[in-house]
Amino acid sequence: MKNKIAYFIVTIGLLMLLAGGLRYQQVSAQRISIREILKFEPADKVQQETIDVSIEPDFPNSVYVSSEQKAKNDEIIAAAKEFLAKSSKTYQTWLSPGWLHIKSQIESPFPMSTTLPDGSPVPTKSINDNWVLLGDMGYAIKAVTIDDTGDPRTTQTTVFQDGIWTHLSLGVMSQEKETYQISFDDEFVSFAEAYKDTLILDKAEEVVNGEAAIVFSATEVFKEPIAYGKSSVTFAGTGARYYFSADTGMLRLVEEFHIYPDGTIQIFRRVTTLAIEKVDTPPDEILAYFDK
Repeated sequence: MKNKIAYFIVTIGLLMLLAGGLRYQQVSAQRISIREILKFEPADKVQQETIDVSIEPDFPNSVYVSSEQKAKNDEIIAAAKEFLAKSSKTYQTWLSPGWLHIKSQIESPFPMSTTLPDGSPVPTKSINDNWVLLGDMGYAIKAVTIDDTGDPRTTQTTVFQDGIWTHLSLGVMSQEKETYQISFDDEFVSFAEAYKDTLILDKAEEVVNGEAAIVFSATEVFKEPIAYGKSSVTFAGTGARYYFSADTGMLRLVEEFHIYPDGTIQIFRRVTTLAIEKVDTPPDEILAYFDK
């Protein structure tokens, strides 16, 4: 569930915001695997949903699921693999050597009271442009990601080159060389397999904006609630929903949510993709970042 480029961008970006007096500390992966915008109900309506958080834990802050749920998890993982196989030809086209451009919209509904040091509200939406030069097997040779919030104070630009991430907005670099590989299922299957003993996996069918969708979800319940920054707000669990087109198998949207101790669910991050395409070469202003 962790995408390296987004994790680095968002982690550093939140450090920048926290330095200005913000408390928001939840970091999650950028979703770069969907092509079209889907419109959903506002987060305040989603908050009315509830989930059972009364499961007995037997490992520090990570609750093991029952044997019945584990068996269900195995079935859902197998179903996800079979379902996603239908889109492999499209994935292989996108993952062929050359430039890949992915444009996403990210929504992070901060509390209305969360502000920048000057009192202005923290941007809750951004447009993310990701330009990646792919080599063999979908591994990136280099990449530029610009997360544009519409405010230069919070807009972030990150460059990947020679195995090193550089956050140009702060001049921060990763300490060790890493590999970066595009994942078009947002690593749902690998994540679910790795943590199937502590995840509650589920599968549902929905109709979203007139399109049939297969929805896979992964939920983790905590043994002890986790505090929200320095406030008194705590979370009893966390999770994500992955919306795939029932016709093509393409991932359309990912929603990430927190679970409060009373079982209430609130979405804290929603990502769709506005465009995904192979291009001959990025604009000159993008290529210029590799010379900085």
